[in-house]
Amino acid sequence: FPYTTLFRSPEQAKVRMRIIAKIARAHPRIRKHLEGALKNLWITELCIDPEKMDAVDESVLDFMAAGAVGFICEHLADADEDAAFDESFSIISRTFGKSALSYAKERGFLL
Repeated sequence: FPYTTLFRSPEQAKVRMRIIAKIARAHPRIRKHLEGALKNLWITELCIDPEKMDAVDESVLDFMAAGAVGFICEHLADADEDAAFDESFSIISRTFGKSALSYAKERGFLL
């Protein structure tokens, strides 16, 4: 779905992200699902070739996805002010997005 279909405005996106974070924090199965979705997003968006990944690579991406989702659940869920939300999201992006891309490049499994 395009961004505009899911969220009509940045404010609406923030409200929904907070709700998702609170639900995922309370329900481990939903949290695990988000971890898998994030890992799949990285594989798709970074054009990672899963055929070139070994068990260690899978574990690293699982670890990074779990860390990002954990941060989302613990920090975005409680970020009541927009500035706190934006700062939390920026930390997630800087910490995990760049790490995933760097790791994929280093290991040579970008398409």
